[in-house]
Amino acid sequence: GTIVHCSGETAIGLWKTRSPLDAIHCAVAIQSDKALKTVMAIQCGKFLIGNLGDERSRYFNVVGPLQATLQALLALASPMHSHILILENEQQCAMYDFVCLPFEMVVVAGKSY
Repeated sequence: GTIVHCSGETAIGLWKTRSPLDAIHCAVAIQSDKALKTVMAIQCGKFLIGNLGDERSRYFNVVGPLQATLQALLALASPMHSHILILENEQQCAMYDFVCLPFEMVVVAGKSY
């Protein structure tokens, strides 16, 4: 996906997928684990994942590295994208890319995602 706007602690991004359930389940587990911090996730090479929203918007926390790119902005009109409101506390992230896979690299409370 691509983060397309950033203001203060929030950012709006687009995620190219039709099935966010794995990301949602993983995020719920991570957010419920108070011992797992963002810095720890970044050191483990994890990614951006989020918690549950409605059909049009999903709310996400950043827990992984972002890679700068402009190319994905060309796909903003694609119906394959879902709009996401991202809580971004790590850095200004406008026009940055994020990835939501592979979940098997994320382990929370002994369970892999």
